[in-house]
Amino acid sequence: ARWREGPGNAILPVKEWTSVKHGKEVLNSCNSGRVADLSDRNIMCMSLQDHCRDGRIISGGLDSKLCLWQASGVSCVDLTGHVGSISRVRAHAHMDIAISAAYDRTLRAWDLRKKTELGCCTGHDASITEFVWVDDVVASGDRAGMVRVWDARTAQHMGTLRGHKGHITAMLALPQEGSGEEAQSGSPHSGLIATGAQDGQLRIWDLRQKLNTYTMAAHPGGAINEIGITMGSPPVIVTAG
Repeated sequence: ARWREGPGNAILPVKEWTSVKHGKEVLNSCNSGRVADLSDRNIMCMSLQDHCRDGRIISGGLDSKLCLWQASGVSCVDLTGHVGSISRVRAHAHMDIAISAAYDRTLRAWDLRKKTELGCCTGHDASITEFVWVDDVVASGDRAGMVRVWDARTAQHMGTLRGHKGHITAMLALPQEGSGEEAQSGSPHSGLIATGAQDGQLRIWDLRQKLNTYTMAAHPGGAINEIGITMGSPPVIVTAG
């Protein structure tokens, strides 16, 4: 954020400046006092790890839109449809498809070649904070502590995973045993996911049976902010709170 001073005298009644707001240059003006330019706080998330297979990157912002950036980063195309701030976006590892989650309580799928919306998942009762995407299944967590499971091909709701209290703050798809690499969006996986929340609990879920198979009070009194996994043998889940 940056403070911008208004005009210093009546000879210059309006002071103008240009800032970049999530992919576009915008002309701003101030006719009195001081103004806080918050253009540098517009972007909420980016598909850096799960970038498109052709090198393009997707960003999601407070302005409810996604920007599909060319690999050069010089220009972008707007993807619109959400009506709330974007909380997470992921691109498929092998297909020109991306999925985004937002505070409007929806998940939306996008065709990155045609730059159009493919479908929308509705059913959350609170803003979606995080999601993971494995095989043809998406699991999304919200601010009410619920994790909902979806069929990524049909956008149909498949079940709800209950147990956490407070916002879902972190999610991770666990890789297949012996794969030696992290699970990528849309790729095959073990069928297990890990979730963390404001309650400080780490939970492991079997998506096929919709069951909580393991629970650990990993961070008593605080939220789990990140979940990772080592690629050693055996793999070890790591959490940060």
